[in-house]
Amino acid sequence: MVENTISSTSLFVSYCHRDARHRPRFNSSRMGELLADVRYELGADGSDSRYQLVKDTEGALRTGDWIDDKIAEEIAKSDIGLVFLSENYCRSSSCEKELRTFIKLGKSLILVELDDHWTTSDDHPMVALRDELRGLLSIRFWAEQAGKSVRFGHPLPQTATGLAQEGYRQQLQRLVDDIKTMSNSVTDRQATAAPNQIAPSDDSLVKIVLAASTSDTKTETDRLERVYLDAGFGVTRLDRVSEDLNAAAIRDHLNAAHIFVQVIGAIPGRRVADYKGLPSSVAQHGIAKEVGIEAAVWMPRGFDLAECGEDYAEFLRTVVSHRSSFEDFEAYSVKLARKKEEVIQSDLRREEIFQSVPGEFPPLVSIDAARSDAVLRDKIGAALDKHVLVDYVDYNASMEALSESVRDNDAIVLVYGDQIEGQKRARAHFRFFRRWRKAVWNEEQQRFEIAFGNAAPEDATPCPSGPGIHVIRISSDIDEVSMGAFLSSLGVQPAQ
Repeated sequence: MVENTISSTSLFVSYCHRDARHRPRFNSSRMGELLADVRYELGADGSDSRYQLVKDTEGALRTGDWIDDKIAEEIAKSDIGLVFLSENYCRSSSCEKELRTFIKLGKSLILVELDDHWTTSDDHPMVALRDELRGLLSIRFWAEQAGKSVRFGHPLPQTATGLAQEGYRQQLQRLVDDIKTMSNSVTDRQATAAPNQIAPSDDSLVKIVLAASTSDTKTETDRLERVYLDAGFGVTRLDRVSEDLNAAAIRDHLNAAHIFVQVIGAIPGRRVADYKGLPSSVAQHGIAKEVGIEAAVWMPRGFDLAECGEDYAEFLRTVVSHRSSFEDFEAYSVKLARKKEEVIQSDLRREEIFQSVPGEFPPLVSIDAARSDAVLRDKIGAALDKHVLVDYVDYNASMEALSESVRDNDAIVLVYGDQIEGQKRARAHFRFFRRWRKAVWNEEQQRFEIAFGNAAPEDATPCPSGPGIHVIRISSDIDEVSMGAFLSSLGVQPAQ
């Protein structure tokens, strides 16, 4: 019998014991119930579980242990730190020591805010740590309402009502999802990381280069790395490619990538000797512009340019960067990479189609349908495949991806079936393609025909029609006359 081995993720739970004290007349605490719910949702209830939650009161400490040394040892062995922040936590010297140990060891952290003290108060001893951890993954079990702070799950999750109850459920699910996501990221990095480099996944279509971080941008850069890896993109960190950052290595990695992402802070970084001796923040940015790679740059607000030195301050003034929130920049950069991925997928699909056809290429026609019209889509595709090359628009294609899905095409066929979902999609995409066709004709004089495969019943919203629009009528069979007229517009004469 072969024993199954399960790769588990160890989460060290950092919390203040005051928050775990039972409420009067109850045999539980708010933090205790939250942790119990997390444990239940993760299935972290046995030695064979994928997730192991480690607490000082549950096996981490034994009689005779030196507490500080043992806690530090358990933190070092853990994969993720699950930190329950509160007013009590922020005022505890032992909790501060644990948090500093996490930071010193470079551990992945998830911050769970039990109340607003960590974020809104400036009179606790951990304010400096808060600023250092700015941008880290944080789940708030509180919200501001009518000028007051509402704690989710207060006084206890089992008795909470209204916003306190609903907010608790939502944030609990988010916390569990984020733990799973970070666990996958940690596992992937452990499996693929060399001592000084995380290698991009071989099967990732989009390669992202992350600029070497400075001490004040490491947190944001680490978070972006986790997000990109979780999204399936290949990631190269320039601060891991060599012992000494040099222009040649930067240029090589940028030339092999699709997107360059840089977080620029108030610290310019070490000088790059073979790039005019400029600081790393300036050098990386300059080389990226020379290479011509698409770039996404974020610079936080709040630091004083007057304190940055004259030359570096002038560089910061000229940088074109996103000044939105870090979360918005994170979402933007992922969207940018997804769009690049869709372009690459489209190119690969087209290359495969063209390679399958010897000699002169016939016209290329894409078919766009909702998932509910899959049978109708395949029926139209089988009829067209006898005369032209056929491609299919992805069911989940975003509006941004539509133009790429028909780039260099000769035509699009929109399936207008008997389902409202498909009819709405066809009308919306028709409006997009009509605008797109006008732009293509004006700029490139490229032919682009638009057709509907109309199988809608008589009592449905009528299928769009008009000049320059082909309507292929479909009942039990495809109408040969309207199909023939569409093919003729492409220069194809169907066999009689």
